[in-house]
Amino acid sequence: MPRLQRRGLGRSDQLNVEERTDLWGAPLFGRPGFPDEAARRAAWFDHRDEMLDEFIERFPLLRPEAFWQFEPGIPDALRDGDAPDSLQQLDDLERRRLAWLRSNGELTDHELQQLPHEGDHHHDDHRPAA
Repeated sequence: MPRLQRRGLGRSDQLNVEERTDLWGAPLFGRPGFPDEAARRAAWFDHRDEMLDEFIERFPLLRPEAFWQFEPGIPDALRDGDAPDSLQQLDDLERRRLAWLRSNGELTDHELQQLPHEGDHHHDDHRPAA
């Protein structure tokens, strides 16, 4: 089975599997998809729109980790940092991120229809599988 080929930015307009999963926030086999953070940032902005469309279709109400890391105007408390110590902390981060997306007009009409109603204490789990 052939190994995945790494490519330098600019050689192709397509992201390979390692690069795509890295930008989503789940590097393939724990390996970074880019040689450095500058290349990762450049790839995010080169492919931002297509990545958001695909990610939102698969995981409504969430955004790829590269969104939280690189988009301007994101509060530091919502940017990627240390991994949460517990599922409760992860849920809290997701709730705060969702509140920010909603208050900043970043949710699609489809996502707005999927928001839990006030007072609901449970809703479908929209987190991607790890």
